[in-house]
Order: sequence, then structure tokens, then C-alpha cells
Amino acid sequence: MVSLSKILFFTSHHGFYTVIILFLVFSLLSAVTKKGLFLIPIIPLAILNGFAGQFLNAWFLNTYGVESTAIITSDVETNSTLNDQYIHDYEAIVKKQDGKYVSTFFSTTSAAIYPIENSIRIPHINKPFPVKFIPGYEKNHCHSLQSVR
Repeated sequence: MVSLSKILFFTSHHGFYTVIILFLVFSLLSAVTKKGLFLIPIIPLAILNGFAGQFLNAWFLNTYGVESTAIITSDVETNSTLNDQYIHDYEAIVKKQDGKYVSTFFSTTSAAIYPIENSIRIPHINKPFPVKFIPGYEKNHCHSLQSVR
């Protein structure tokens, strides 16, 4: 479960690098098997990750994760926009099962939020909010929408 959580975290937070890895893996597979058909899935998988990567991550964490709390420690507005709203980069701490905290990061565009809806609501800075994570990789967490702005 930890490995799958790491993979989903990477693909949902690093879309460009995921496309490069898909290209390399499927090109290598195509070269080894000498079949060009293995190149076909690269573009559809890259597009699918761009649209649904964070939703798959959120579903996975909500289904298999354990409940805890997190606190946003930093909120930085970037120069980029999404739907005429500025994208924010966040740093947060997530409370592990042993009571210690681990730091993590996410942005408005990479936040794993469950249940999925057509808005991005992020909790206020320094206010605890519920999250779910896979023990062993607390860095990848899913926000619950019950107590956010």
C-alpha cells in the first residue's frame, strides 16, 4: 500500500515527469518487443493522468487511508491562475499515528480532496482539518471537505 501511495502521490503532483516516465517505459517496452503498438498508450495515459490523477489518488486515500488531522503552515499565492483564480502553494504538517508530525506540500491544482466536487476548498492556515493517509507515507494525504471554508 505504501508503494502504491508513493506512485499515486508522484503522478498527481508531478504530471510532466509522469509523461516523461510513461514515454520512457513504453518506448523501452516497444524497443524490447519490437512492436510499435506499445507506443499507442502513451498519449491517452498522459491525458488521463492530467484529468483524473488527483481524483484516483483521493479515492485511494479515502478508501484505504486512516484518519488523522493536518494543519496548513504556509499559503503562498503563485502567479499562475486556474479559472481566473490564483493557484496557491501550501505547506502543511500531518499528524502521524504515533502523534508526531510530518511535513508535506500541495497546491490548489494537486490537492487530493474527497468527496470530489466542482470546487477547490482548502482549509484556513493554522486550523486543524481532517485528512486520511496510508501509514508509512503520511506525506500523501486526502482532505475531507467537512470542515473547510
